[in-house]
Amino acid sequence: MERLTAAKAKSITTPGLYRADTTLYLRVAPAGSKQWVQRIMIHGHRHDLGLGPFPLVSLSRAREKALENRVAVHDGRNPLAEKRAAQRRAATPTFRQAAQETYSVLRPRWRSAKVAAN
Repeated sequence: MERLTAAKAKSITTPGLYRADTTLYLRVAPAGSKQWVQRIMIHGHRHDLGLGPFPLVSLSRAREKALENRVAVHDGRNPLAEKRAAQRRAATPTFRQAAQETYSVLRPRWRSAKVAAN
């Protein structure tokens, strides 16, 4: 099987899944968008991990990410669970952050200096 190159990845327009490496694929959607996907077995179940869109993530960077994920699975870690946990931590503000943001948004509407001083 011929190895996928960056030039070939750029020229592909037919929708489908194109193998770039052992577990790395280029997914071309019917609308023409392209993204890197890694098919990997984690604890006996196959998962498709998105590694990023084609023009933004280069072939070499996608291969690096795929290798990092394969090493993580080999070490007994779950890269999918780690990715989801990181997204939850980044997306959920703490109570203090939410309170400070609410305070800063509502403060201009308060008329009383006594309320605004607190």
